[in-house]
Amino acid sequence: MPASEAVTDPEARRSSWRKVVVKPFLPTVSLALLGGLFGVIVVVTPWGVQLESETGLAMLYGLRGTRSAPDQVVVVSVDTPSAQRLNQPLKPRKWDRRLHARLVDTLSRLGARAIVFDIFFDEPRGSDPEQDQLLADALRRAGNVVLYADLAVPGGGPAHVEKLDYPVADLVEAAAAVAPHVLPKVPARVDQAWLFKESAGDHATLPAVALQQFALPVYERLYSWLTDNLPAEEVEMLTPPGEVTDVFALARLLREIFMSHPDLAGKLRTGLATGKSADAGLIRALVAMYGGSGSRYIDFYGPPHTVRTIPFHSVVNGGPELAEIVSGAAVFVGGSERIAASKDDFYTVYRQQGVDLSGVEIAATIFGNLLEERSVTPLWWPYRLALVFAFGAAVATFWFWLHPVLLAVTIPLFVGALTGVAWFAFSSSALWLPLAIPLFVQLPFILIAVLAWRYFYTWREREKVRRALRRLLPEEVVTSITKGHERDVESQTLFGVCMATDASRYTELSEQMDPEALHHYLNRYYQTLFSPVRRCHGFVSDVVGDAMLAIWTSTTEQDLRDGHMRQRACRAALEIICQTDEPGHTGQGGALPTRIGLHCGPLSLGHVGAGDHYEYRAVGDTVNTASRIEGLNKLLGTSVLASAAVVEGLEGVFVRELGDFLLKGKQTPITVYELRCSGREDQGFMRRRNEAFLEALQLFRNQQWAEALARFRMVLERFGDDGPSRYYCKLCLRCLRGSSGVGHDGVIVIREK
Repeated sequence: MPASEAVTDPEARRSSWRKVVVKPFLPTVSLALLGGLFGVIVVVTPWGVQLESETGLAMLYGLRGTRSAPDQVVVVSVDTPSAQRLNQPLKPRKWDRRLHARLVDTLSRLGARAIVFDIFFDEPRGSDPEQDQLLADALRRAGNVVLYADLAVPGGGPAHVEKLDYPVADLVEAAAAVAPHVLPKVPARVDQAWLFKESAGDHATLPAVALQQFALPVYERLYSWLTDNLPAEEVEMLTPPGEVTDVFALARLLREIFMSHPDLAGKLRTGLATGKSADAGLIRALVAMYGGSGSRYIDFYGPPHTVRTIPFHSVVNGGPELAEIVSGAAVFVGGSERIAASKDDFYTVYRQQGVDLSGVEIAATIFGNLLEERSVTPLWWPYRLALVFAFGAAVATFWFWLHPVLLAVTIPLFVGALTGVAWFAFSSSALWLPLAIPLFVQLPFILIAVLAWRYFYTWREREKVRRALRRLLPEEVVTSITKGHERDVESQTLFGVCMATDASRYTELSEQMDPEALHHYLNRYYQTLFSPVRRCHGFVSDVVGDAMLAIWTSTTEQDLRDGHMRQRACRAALEIICQTDEPGHTGQGGALPTRIGLHCGPLSLGHVGAGDHYEYRAVGDTVNTASRIEGLNKLLGTSVLASAAVVEGLEGVFVRELGDFLLKGKQTPITVYELRCSGREDQGFMRRRNEAFLEALQLFRNQQWAEALARFRMVLERFGDDGPSRYYCKLCLRCLRGSSGVGHDGVIVIREK
């Protein structure tokens, strides 16, 4: 067909399209779906959630490094150096409260906008009541101090209802607000912060109250916005500016209002969108806090003391440089060590660095997040699932079409691409993209799946080749070819058994039957020949017309001597004879009796031919001898003949020695044996016939022609028609006439094939 016709033929185009597109399409889609769905399933499992939280989030913090905290957040650390310089106990709760009073006065004088204590003043100093009095006076003078209150479950009852455990009453009365700092009291990593604790009556927590105290100067503007957007009865519930005496109660009330009006936060943010002043930013922070979720992921700034930290002793001793740091800031006071984590510190993402953050640093961090309107935000779950699915599908699709050698090269590319995107999203906007599951679970799974598919596909294609080649080549040759050892199959010397067959009525049938019928007849006939050979682990080396050459081979001569290979060849030959002699085994045309010759020894197996035509076949003296032995069947009137080398030492094979023959073209005579199907005749009868035949054969070898003739005739009379006996009778007559072609040692010379 011309090239132009091949290109324009619609059926050819469709066939080509199916080969190029349709066949790879299904495995590509299957692997893509498998890779994507596997990641999606892992993401939604509790184990996957924990993996992303424990490993993925920590990786993102490690990639991002530290970031600057707002200047308005300062921590005053009650640490070991300060305790030593001020001659105080190591536990902050045991310090002399006069020092805390001095600290409050100093911070107030320096212009601190809010002072937040993460120290629980729960025990009154009965032995020295002046301490509590001086601290309470300092709190009143400052007017902007928020104290820590503990959350407890009273009575240890089954109902998990938490109530506030307040500090000393005088201090509570003097403080601007009292609020709890909610952190886990069990060994659990701190990743999230509660701004409003539902189990404690939706109480505002320490960072939230601190922000409200810090933003109290802009409350008048927020109040104005609220009065414009709320019903009159709810406006009456609001505390007017200038009359706020309990910041904690104010925070709780504002939270209730925003939760009752879900659209309120959106309206206020729209109205504040054009504001550029610091007050507008602070109001937006309040609106985001009250109108958002009650718990949020913390966006840590870094390891301990990343937030600006001043030792306690440096503040109480004063210093001109402090005013610039403290003025207008929210100052958090609490225990915080720089070098090593203490038992009061909390498990965070920085534990792998050997340190943890203290409670006061976590409170300051949460406050800074509120001030920035920033928190770690997990990607919305539909987008998270879509991202994981798309990543898995893309990687699986790409790897399916990629050469296996290049897979290892592309792994760092995918890892780097996903890590870079996740790092950028986290660093720029604290957006938390899934990282651990795609890298540590999904990628290895897809790699294994793709390699497994490639292995399966290669194995399947190799099996197709093997099935096709098994019809033409021996099993060991097929194995060598499929393993890529082409040089091993070019030509090799082996040891084996050769079986040569020939059909006795083929010429007659070919004249009587039309070509198509003869074709089907021969296929059935060859099936009768091939099946026993294959069942006995042989290989059909060559088929010409009605003749077949089968071989059993091994690379070592010892395998030939052991007899297993020769036993299988003899069993196959007898099975073929038993089947081909039965009438109707090939259907139309009747039985096709077959003659078989067997011989063993070395042979060469390889490609034979030239130019562009080669055949893989066995050649050598062993093959030629087997063919000559097969031809003896015509003279002797037998079906299966084998050389002495084949039957020597075999058990379970019924044989009869027929004499020594010098075959045409040979220089060395061989002893030939007949193989019989022992199941078709009485073995006792066959044994007696063989004994009588061997006696006659011995007389023939001794050149006692007349006596041998008489004995062979006796065999025919006693045991019926016997082809070898008839042959020897004729030969004895020729010997008596002096024209036998028999040597002096009884060797019969065969001058025709």
